[in-house]
Amino acid sequence: MCFTAHELLTIYELNSSGLIRDQFTQLSPALIQQLLSKACTETTPTTDPSEDTLSTTERYVYATLANTVICLAAMFGIVMLLCTSCSSVFQLCVQFCISLAVGSLTGDALLHLLPTFLGLHVHEEGHNDGHSGENRTYTFKLLVVLGGIYYFYLMETIFSIITRKNSDPHHHGEEGDPHHCDHGKVLEMYQREKQNKLSTSQADLVDGENNVKSFPEPAPRTREQKLLPYMITISDGIHNFADGLAMGAAFSVSWRSGLATSLAVLCHELPHELGDFAVLLHCGVSVKKALLLNVGSAMTSFIGLYIALSIATDTVAKEWIAAVTTGLFLYVGLADMLPTMIHVDSKRPWLMFVLQNLGLLTGWGILLLLSFFEDKIGV
Repeated sequence: MCFTAHELLTIYELNSSGLIRDQFTQLSPALIQQLLSKACTETTPTTDPSEDTLSTTERYVYATLANTVICLAAMFGIVMLLCTSCSSVFQLCVQFCISLAVGSLTGDALLHLLPTFLGLHVHEEGHNDGHSGENRTYTFKLLVVLGGIYYFYLMETIFSIITRKNSDPHHHGEEGDPHHCDHGKVLEMYQREKQNKLSTSQADLVDGENNVKSFPEPAPRTREQKLLPYMITISDGIHNFADGLAMGAAFSVSWRSGLATSLAVLCHELPHELGDFAVLLHCGVSVKKALLLNVGSAMTSFIGLYIALSIATDTVAKEWIAAVTTGLFLYVGLADMLPTMIHVDSKRPWLMFVLQNLGLLTGWGILLLLSFFEDKIGV
């Protein structure tokens, strides 16, 4: 039987604050017995490999399946964008996806990846009882960090809604072309252009006359406008490559880590791909070419995935990739997507506010449950 240090001190009725030489002499036969019997060294390794660690084949299969599902979900969202006609409902759904992405990205970065590469959480089922109190302590401290982010999000969003009501409503949304990272405004712009083209075509059918000369010819595209689709595709490819690295490193640790990271990647890829696709169409790229560019950039995630699965064989490589992934997720969640939530223009701002809070709390709640119970989940 393996005794802990506290149990040995209790058995010998010794004080845990310090030991004098005679007390250590009294305790040393028990320590020698524990070493010779190997009672403490044979209990922990037997449960870890079969329960938590994946084989090489399972890593590649599970990671490839998860990445394929993410790519298909993004493509399905693009098809829905092309087919939908109810722009207000679609905008609400996109904002919910963006808020869910912020919650899952920051939750995975702070509650899962950060403790992993700092050595605060180790996937060892044999030590659950001895470290449960310590694990809960650092988790609660990281929850305070998320609470700070949530508090300032609430303050800025509420102030933004109140001040927007008192200002001119027509002043917003007319500042020119939005940046391609501003997913909400990009999709709103795409829906507005789609409605304008539909109304123009209907007017042409009613008139029945050749009004080609009444429309001004489109201005020639600048060099920046011609290069923008390729710049967006390259940046999207680099982003997807980093997502693949993150997923590969996560599945190298355990299937539970892969599940948490895949969830975070899935939640933020859908609005990200929709925004990039809308910008490509706005730049004058055809639907077919925009789909091909999106698919090409999505394929780079498989390159990063297989590179990470091949090099993340030791603990040091996994920790460094997890550290890079933490920075990526925090940047995308807080610098890329959170501002689009705060400054979104909507005719029903309080409904949008409720949906955003629901998405944030859902993302954080899922990752919190995974952080507490991932070692108790069986395949």
